[in-house]
Amino acid sequence: MKNFVFALLGVFLMASCAVNSSVKSGGKQLPLENTNWILVNEGIKENTKPTLLIEKEKVLGNLGCNNYFGSLKVNPSSGSFLVSGIGSTKMLCDDKKMWVENNFSDILSKVNRYVVSGDFLELYQNNLLLVKFKRQ
Repeated sequence: MKNFVFALLGVFLMASCAVNSSVKSGGKQLPLENTNWILVNEGIKENTKPTLLIEKEKVLGNLGCNNYFGSLKVNPSSGSFLVSGIGSTKMLCDDKKMWVENNFSDILSKVNRYVVSGDFLELYQNNLLLVKFKRQ
């Protein structure tokens, strides 16, 4: 289990550092309303990867075990993306899933901009790529 946790932590850290977003535009982006995404991460099984559903002014999805929800302020003109009031169901899950859930929720609360590139959604804190999703 320790190996899994360390591998997963490494994947999150590599994903955060893998892209230098200074190359990416932070300006005008495609609208996100009514889109559905799944986390891009080879270290997590497909059926337990967090998902992200974006509705008008809210986000919701599954964290691998529990469902989550939150308020969203998104501005396609500037590429800003701010999630607040994140909450989730509280089902008992194994330690691996809980670790992913806790870290994903923390990362989501730090996002302040987004970039859509083809079928991918990248969420950033300033110029640091925090997480990447693929359109479902």
